[in-house]
Amino acid sequence: MMDWLFYTLLALLAGALFGLYRRERAARRQLAAAQARHRREIARLDDRLAHSQAFQTAHLALSADAVIYLDAGRRVQTANPAARALFGDPPAGTSLTAWLPHHQLAEIVSQTLDNRLEITHQFDYQNRVFKVRAAPVQADGQLLGAVLILQDVSELQRLGRARRDFVANISHDLRTPIAGIRLMAETLLGGALKDRRMARHLAQKIVDEADTLQQINDELMDLSMIESGRMPLVLVSLNLTKRVKKEVKRLKEFAKRKNVRLVVDMPPKVRVLADKGMLSRVITNLLHNAIKFTDEGEVTVRVARHAEDDMVCLMVADTGVGIAPEDQPRIFERFFKSDDRARSRHTAGAEPKRTGTGLGLAIVRHIVEAHGGKVWVESTPGKGSTFYLTLPPDEGEGDD
Repeated sequence: MMDWLFYTLLALLAGALFGLYRRERAARRQLAAAQARHRREIARLDDRLAHSQAFQTAHLALSADAVIYLDAGRRVQTANPAARALFGDPPAGTSLTAWLPHHQLAEIVSQTLDNRLEITHQFDYQNRVFKVRAAPVQADGQLLGAVLILQDVSELQRLGRARRDFVANISHDLRTPIAGIRLMAETLLGGALKDRRMARHLAQKIVDEADTLQQINDELMDLSMIESGRMPLVLVSLNLTKRVKKEVKRLKEFAKRKNVRLVVDMPPKVRVLADKGMLSRVITNLLHNAIKFTDEGEVTVRVARHAEDDMVCLMVADTGVGIAPEDQPRIFERFFKSDDRARSRHTAGAEPKRTGTGLGLAIVRHIVEAHGGKVWVESTPGKGSTFYLTLPPDEGEGDD
């Protein structure tokens, strides 16, 4: 009896141990499967993190704005290439204020970190205007630091001012010839028609003012086409000498009224590869500009081969007032208009004047560069200016 009880208990114990063994094996398989899933998930998250970091690094490298990461202690953790280009490399572990000592920027960072606020502000630094956006970085309610994005808006502000000045100047430039035309027309209607000499003089003045309005309209239309990208080039073989002489003939009366002699010192045939309409605009703008700022002098057009790139180099030289040295670097900018300081310094009693839209030379530069050439100026105040432009040569025969 005891033996039977012993073997029964032993069998029960063996069954229990076997059951425990099976459950342990199942638990181990489940644990191994869970660990495998966790490893795969960790690997997937690592891949995502690596991809995210790669994209973040590429974004920081390509961003034109300065991007700066700070930790909660206001120490610089990361600065992208744009930030380094603007402000230099931050020393390791340096604080923002040590790297960029500016009280407004420090105040922005303090408010962002202390109050956990997103802030957008504008401030001046080293003769530049920056728009800064600051935001706190948080995780599970814990403050990790802040990110700063600084955008240099100096050029945007300058262009904004230039456009506002342009609108004001255009209003003035339109009002002046319109008022002149109205006054001269009223004078003619008031009896001046009986005086043939006076009537002819006033009629010519009306034509002059109409030419001014036409020039303003043409420049505005050209600017509109340039900004919209609707100014395609049709390159053909052209006789540059013939195009210059045609524009000189068209501006002959304008030059005569200014007592300016027009001289074309060019070989009979100088062929270039250019767009006919665009080339005419360039020549007209340069000649008109030279005549406008020359009183009782000479405007000469010459041509040569440019030694650096073997391009055809057209030169338009005048004996006018010249361009002030401080204006020469900006003379080809859109909306820029010289105050004619050279005239006021070298002509007794003269007042600085601002004439034209400030678009003519900018349009010239755009057209010339679209042809693969370049344009520049050399000028001595009181003695005159020479404008140079290069165009691609063409050895073929054309019908122009």
